Amino acid sequence: MTKVSNLYFLWQQRGTALNRLGNFAASQLGRFATGQRSHFATFSMKSLSNQTTAVLVIVLLAVSFSSLGIAAFLATSEGEPTANPTPTQTSEALTQATKTGTTAVSPTTPVTQITVQIGAYQQVYATAQTTLGGFLAEASIPLGLNDEVMVNGNPVPRVDLYDTVLPEQVTIQQNRPTVTPKPTATETAVSYTLIVDGTNQTIHSPHTNPLDVVAQAGIPLNELDYLRPNADTPLQPGAQIEVIRVTEQIITEDEELPYETVWQPNDQMDIDTREQVSIGTPGLARKQVTIRYENGVEVSREQTASWIEREPVNEVTAYGTRITLHPIDTDQGPREYWRVVKMRVTSYTAASSGKAPDDPAYGITASGLPAGKGVVAIDPNVVPFQSEVYVPGYGVAVAGDTGGGIRGRWIDLGWDADNYESWTGHVDVYYLAPVPPVDKINFLIPSVVP
Repeated sequence: MTKVSNLYFLWQQRGTALNRLGNFAASQLGRFATGQRSHFATFSMKSLSNQTTAVLVIVLLAVSFSSLGIAAFLATSEGEPTANPTPTQTSEALTQATKTGTTAVSPTTPVTQITVQIGAYQQVYATAQTTLGGFLAEASIPLGLNDEVMVNGNPVPRVDLYDTVLPEQVTIQQNRPTVTPKPTATETAVSYTLIVDGTNQTIHSPHTNPLDVVAQAGIPLNELDYLRPNADTPLQPGAQIEVIRVTEQIITEDEELPYETVWQPNDQMDIDTREQVSIGTPGLARKQVTIRYENGVEVSREQTASWIEREPVNEVTAYGTRITLHPIDTDQGPREYWRVVKMRVTSYTAASSGKAPDDPAYGITASGLPAGKGVVAIDPNVVPFQSEVYVPGYGVAVAGDTGGGIRGRWIDLGWDADNYESWTGHVDVYYLAPVPPVDKINFLIPSVVP
């Protein structure tokens, strides 16, 4: 590798020497053409010929000297004579330099580092050039007819290369037909089918490792890409190698967090009255999801992070707890009530309770009272159990039954078999005094009437 790097250095020195001699020759000829016009008449054609010949001799000597120096270097390796390297040996040495990160310039050159990516290989150069075109010419990097020079992912037109400031990194996108090297005398190439980017290619290669075959074909692999079969699987002749292109997309998904209603009792407000103290606002939960695509098809979604973007703010509502007695006339005379609630109304008898007449519990309510007129079924969470209520048109009754399906604001009027009346619709139910203990009162009965 040292030999190849030094060879490159000598070639640069030869270029530097030629440039200086060229400048010197040009200056001398320029001087002759312009600076000495006043003495032009004194020069003969012989003098002109002598000066021109001198300059040319100097240039030819410099070229010969530099060529002999390089040839002498190639003829020796660490002081021992050796044969000139073949193109294959030189290519292998440059490849090794690329793998080890060795730069191909002299440390004495004023350097600006630039990384060149060609296919799957990278190499770091140092140059004194200030334009991209100047660097490519200096480094003798060949460009094919359809190759593209990319800077920051954008192609640079050929006509703009010498107007483009030297970047930190340049990519040469080779757009060339795949050429499979012929096997050496000790190697036997076999055919493989390479599936990549939606195309099928036939590759002839002496390698049996999928990664080596793909590298030989000049197919670049990104960080997440993988091969099928995997890189450690020995290949059989005629095998298929598929390059799986893997990309990932990171997205965020939002979920609304509902707020709750906080109830505050207020003894300055009448029972069954409510007032909003403050409004509620929902919160926001956010999660980060990584979506994985293989050859453009989604194969997985994984939650990689989650957090609360905004906490919900609860709604605060006050409800009344003040109870006031009011007079009411009933079928049993004047009474007082402390609450009135609109409810759905239905009717039932012992025969409709779901028990057979010979059942010992037939006609017996949840309170132990016999079913019939004057006993109603209610939801104990709405009407205190075994309290008295008044239903206009029906009369005073005891909330002594619960019923199998009675829920919420619903009252089922009990009747005897000989005086049954079918009620439907909605009625006002008055809760008669006395007022039960506070722990028996539900101040927040459902607001919806079924």
